Formats: sequence, structure tokens, C-alpha cells
Amino acid sequence: MITDEQDSIGAPDDDAEPAVAVVSRTRAERAILSLLDAADDGDNKPMSLNLIAQTAGGDPRQASAWRKTLTACRQALLKLEGEGLVVALRKGKVVPLRKAKGLVRYARPSADLSVADSESDAG
Repeated sequence: MITDEQDSIGAPDDDAEPAVAVVSRTRAERAILSLLDAADDGDNKPMSLNLIAQTAGGDPRQASAWRKTLTACRQALLKLEGEGLVVALRKGKVVPLRKAKGLVRYARPSADLSVADSESDAG
């Protein structure tokens, strides 16, 4: 189950010089970033929300906890989209995550992904 607890990555030791930046990520954000890294190393296929939630530790057999995990993953995707680290894909085209409906996949932004026209989706 996803909690609001966050881990500090690269937190400085007491005796060490202060780090330039301390990045704090939720479990859902870490799951997304690890899947993106794995996709960069391998087949580079877009990932589904279910895969992200399972990687974050969710269990679809526990309905209440699964819904909370999915919600936490959606929030993490919105945050990472705002940081430019992930894009939402609908029918192979990049769409704004807040407006995406239906089957949506997620991937790292790249030059070969095209942006969907609002006219082509209406209809």
C-alpha cells in the first residue's frame, strides 16, 4: 500500500558537505522512474497504470488498498509529467494527462513521439 511517507535519496551525512539537491520521492514516483529506466535499457514499451501500481507494491486483490495505490500512482504521474519526466500516450500520441481518457500508456518523453491534435481526437 502506498503511504505519504517519503524517502530522502542522497541525504547528506552530518560530517559531509551539504548536498546540492536532496530529491524526495514517493514510492509511486520511484516505481515509475524505475520502470522508465528499465524501458530505456530494454524494449522501451510504454507502461500501463496497473503495471506502475503493481511495481509500487499494490495488490489488485485488495480492492480498497488497490484504489488508493492507483490514486497515488496517478498523482505521481501528474507530478512527473509536470517535471517533464513522463508523458501520457493515447493511440500512440502524446496527450495531456489531465485530459487523457480511455486506454492510456506512459513513457519517457522523446523526439519521435508526436503531440495529438485536439481536432483529430474529436469524432
